[in-house]
Amino acid sequence: MNASSINEVEVWLSADELGWAAIARRNDGLLCIYVHWKLAPDVLANGRFKIPPGYATTWTDDTTPLAALYEDIEPKAGIYGTVDDARREIQNLPGFADARLL
Repeated sequence: MNASSINEVEVWLSADELGWAAIARRNDGLLCIYVHWKLAPDVLANGRFKIPPGYATTWTDDTTPLAALYEDIEPKAGIYGTVDDARREIQNLPGFADARLL
């Protein structure tokens, strides 16, 4: 699926706001899940990573355009028939047990 054809249904944030998971509808009507993670502030502070100007440290502060979030990324393995099935899968992902809907 290319970035311009992504049809987000829901976006979930991990409790620490470092994890982002989106339920997206595929062209065939089924659903898939895309996941992104940000590095924790203590990891960023260790100086081993070059942080670009304006880098958002949480997903609530992130203004990355939607197309850029899906560029060159594949969904997680798995296809879901209902939004409820995809939600359950997100809640079972490491770090997403207490996720909230964005």
